[in-house]
Amino acid sequence: MSVYIRICLAAILVAVIVAPAASDGPTPSKTPWAVLRCTPHGEASTTAPVPSSYANNREQYFKDLFTAAGKGRGGIYDYFGQLSGNIDLLAGTTVYPWVELAEDISVVSQWGWVTAAQPCLDESVSAGVVNPDDLRNPEKTYGLIVIMNTFGGQQGASAVEMTISGQKRTLPLAGFTKATLSPNSVAHEMGHGYGLAHGECTSDPSVEYCDRWDVMGGWGGDPAQFVNPSFNAWVKNYSGGNNPGPGVWVNLGWSGPGINAPHLAYLGWIPSAKTCVLGAGACEFVTTGLEVTLAALGHAETPGVFQVGIPSNIAPLGGYTVEFRRASTCASPSIDPCWDQATPDSVQIHSGWAPTGQSRTLIVDDRGGPLWAPGQMFSDGSVQISIETFNLAANTATIKVRWGSALVLPPPGPIVRGPRACELAGGTWVCGEPLIGHRCGCQF
Repeated sequence: MSVYIRICLAAILVAVIVAPAASDGPTPSKTPWAVLRCTPHGEASTTAPVPSSYANNREQYFKDLFTAAGKGRGGIYDYFGQLSGNIDLLAGTTVYPWVELAEDISVVSQWGWVTAAQPCLDESVSAGVVNPDDLRNPEKTYGLIVIMNTFGGQQGASAVEMTISGQKRTLPLAGFTKATLSPNSVAHEMGHGYGLAHGECTSDPSVEYCDRWDVMGGWGGDPAQFVNPSFNAWVKNYSGGNNPGPGVWVNLGWSGPGINAPHLAYLGWIPSAKTCVLGAGACEFVTTGLEVTLAALGHAETPGVFQVGIPSNIAPLGGYTVEFRRASTCASPSIDPCWDQATPDSVQIHSGWAPTGQSRTLIVDDRGGPLWAPGQMFSDGSVQISIETFNLAANTATIKVRWGSALVLPPPGPIVRGPRACELAGGTWVCGEPLIGHRCGCQF
């Protein structure tokens, strides 16, 4: 079966992009979402595709995907529970019954996502399937997930104003059409709901989907994703409405990858004890270089830190955040860090450092990265990051950071920061096959 990219922030529904709001601090310890489902007039809800294993119990599919009923099946409840370190982060998430809208498919398919969400909410309240007081109460409804029974795209935003029985409330919104409900797509749009922007890269910061190893930076079917057998089903999606057209094949089981360290820190999901900031606290030193043990993200039981922060007073180009990603075995989805099982064992370096993380991240991929292995060194002229060893049995990596008088001679050859600079220097900008890491560099 051929793999095709998903449509993010695309029309179904015509997308209305709402930028993530500034972080107000760590994510609450409980974030229950209300899952509202609406079908256009005359369109049976049973036309929404479900995996064949759920053919005789369609409602259970939606419950297993979103709620605690699906613990251990690798759905959204497991995803955010594991990555946050709070397995019941989504406790209270509720899937409400389907309701039929007054408008038919020809009208609904022209709506933008915010336009679609309001009548879906109104009809759900009017039909008595949801209590408006629950939607107004942040402790009972952190955000809205709206599923429209039509083909098209999806969207997520952290702050959308909705009217709930005459009262206004601004809250996160994640919207989906019926063929976009893979765990990967849902996690991506809910990530926007939590305030995350896209994962981008230093070789071309204008490309929104460039960090393939972060759920906010890849396409559906990317090599860093895998098919969760619990939700495995190939379905065809279309650009909008129920247009025949050629369509594209998508899989409802596409899952992973995890979330990178700057994004996790932005959400408040990296403990301070798992952070090493050069020049401060336990990581303080003067000029001799620092050797640090990184624990693979998701392995809280492992000694070492989840991220190394290199501030701008040490790295004048803006600082860096360094992490270690480990391909996971996922023996038990309810307890194991399953989401990086298709991610190569690698140290990854992100441009920029902030103690509270970053909403928009830039993975360093313009000097031999982004997947760094033992024996390789990143250097920008003021700071060097050497990848020393991987201990895969222990889920750790050792790196050495040098600056000032501790700098050593960098690898031979000119240092070129990106494709435009490469061309001006007389080189050729080359990117490796994405299936083996999307590694980019300047060749002379």
